[in-house]
Amino acid sequence: MSGPATTPPTRGEFVTSDPESARQYLADAYGTGLRMAPTAVRPRFRFVRVDAGPFTVDELSMPADLDFDADAVGRLIVTRIDAGAIERRSAGSRERFATGEIYVSARPDQPYSARTLGLEAQTVTLDLSLLRSVAGTPDGEAPGPLRFEDFRPLTPAAAENWKRTAAYVTERLLTNAEAAAQPLIIGNAARLLAASALTAFPNTIVPAPAPRDRADGAPALLR
Repeated sequence: MSGPATTPPTRGEFVTSDPESARQYLADAYGTGLRMAPTAVRPRFRFVRVDAGPFTVDELSMPADLDFDADAVGRLIVTRIDAGAIERRSAGSRERFATGEIYVSARPDQPYSARTLGLEAQTVTLDLSLLRSVAGTPDGEAPGPLRFEDFRPLTPAAAENWKRTAAYVTERLLTNAEAAAQPLIIGNAARLLAASALTAFPNTIVPAPAPRDRADGAPALLR
């Protein structure tokens, strides 16, 4: 199975104190319709994006309390909150995520609403085609629909695995100019992120591990 096409990562930074400019930047960056409630507050927004082709990494700084409505994004966005909090609503559910937590921003095919509360966060965006490619399909079977069934990780260990994987890619690979210029390395980094996301968050393609899968081998089995 061939890996996703890659291009050398590019880095861009955008800083503004104009809420409308910030809204337009986010709409363009995530490729979705985005509406933001009017606000008289003019904080200093700062956005840093690394576009690696099959995945993007964004660092978001939005100090104000802001309300957003977003259309379906058609991709998977995994968010890690570094400071502040966010309240998101989608498909009848309402949840709050705070500092240190990770979550799926929304199901790729559903719109959502959010209220950010002094948010500092990192997002990793993955194409659905990459996720399907990594999950694979057994011989003779048609690919099933890809749907994420919960916004939170399966377990604390799964959440930690995602955090470490994302940190390795963003802090080690993408900051190494020589490594980041290699399509083979970036392509496999993308697949690593996709595999980590599929095993961290419950979905319809990769089944959750059964209790026996998480248990150590019994002495009789080892013998």
